[in-house]
Order: sequence, then C-alpha cells, then structure tokens
Amino acid sequence: MNSIVETCMHAFVWCCRVRHRRGYGVHSPYAYNLIKQVFFETETFYAYEELQHTVGRGRSFWQTKTDRLMLRLANEVQPQRIWVCGPQLDAPACYASAGCRRAKRIDWSEQTAVWPDNLQLQQPLVDFWMWEAKTLDLNRFEKMAATVAEPSVAVVFDIHRSRSALRLWKNIEHHPLSVVTFDLYDVGVVFFNRQYNKQSYKVCF
Repeated sequence: MNSIVETCMHAFVWCCRVRHRRGYGVHSPYAYNLIKQVFFETETFYAYEELQHTVGRGRSFWQTKTDRLMLRLANEVQPQRIWVCGPQLDAPACYASAGCRRAKRIDWSEQTAVWPDNLQLQQPLVDFWMWEAKTLDLNRFEKMAATVAEPSVAVVFDIHRSRSALRLWKNIEHHPLSVVTFDLYDVGVVFFNRQYNKQSYKVCF
C-alpha cells in the first residue's frame, strides 16, 4: 500500500477508535494488562535495532509497529512453537522468534505436506500462530484452536483488508473456542485461556 494512503487510512482509523486507546474502558485486569504492558509497551528491546537492519529494511512505520508487537507477544507467551501461515509474514515471524528464541519456527504453506491436523500430539503445546487472513478459513481456525494449549495465541493479519477477511474475523471473535480477542485493525489477536470470561475488544493501536 502507498505510504501516504496507508498513513491517511491509519489516521482515519485512529480518529474513529481514539476512545479505545490504551485500555480506556477495559474492566478486565487480564485484558488491561495485555493492552498496557504488551500492546503499548514502550521499553526498547535489544533485538529491535538488529532486526531493523535485517528483515526490517524497507518496512513502513505501521508494519514495523506490528512487527515489534509480535516480538513482545512472543516474549509474553513464551511459545514452544511459532507457526507461520502466509508468504508475507517472514518479517513479523522473525520478530516473534526474537521474542522467544527457544520456540521452534514452522513455516506452513498450501504446497507443504505439514499441516496441524496431521500432527499426533501427546499433549497440547503452547503455540504462537501467525496467519494471513487470506490463508485462513473457519475450518482451519477450528482445527488449530482444538490443538493448542490454553496459553497459546493466534494472530490474524489484514483482518480489515477485505470484506471477506473482516467477515472471517467477526466469525472468529464469536467462535466458542475464542476466549479473549483484540481487534487492532492491522491484526486480530486471539487468546484461548478459559479461566477468563469471553470478551472481544477493539483497540486503537
């Protein structure tokens, strides 16, 4: 997307969502802490500069903002595996891997033979799923959500890119396997921990 158009679009979205900024109106301590301490964490991580000079070259301000969020999310969740589902997700996946270096990265595409419903797991693992919206459908989401441990997280990119992507995101928000969801505009974030009440939030990110 043209950088000027992208900036104008995000400015418009910011104006529409300003009342949802930085946890305003969020009453759940769990959700509030995620918003304040992960989504809007201001600490500079040591890996930011290194990644900016490698996979971060040529990335827009908005892309870099989302990339860095992936690092912070992975650092928070400490997953055992990072699943990357989409050809445009290498940069954010590298950031996520930097947030939890012990996690095994698995790149999935429709051309590969590896797919989660073929996995025979002794027990669910803590997973960090990264999806391009165009590679995901509700059936795949259900198969994914049925295999993960409760501390897992799923991130869906470009949820407002098209009507079909937004419709998919709305279905995910209302799905019984989703517990706490956040619509950050560029991405949607799904948590599966059932000790919390089901809730969906819109955040001015």
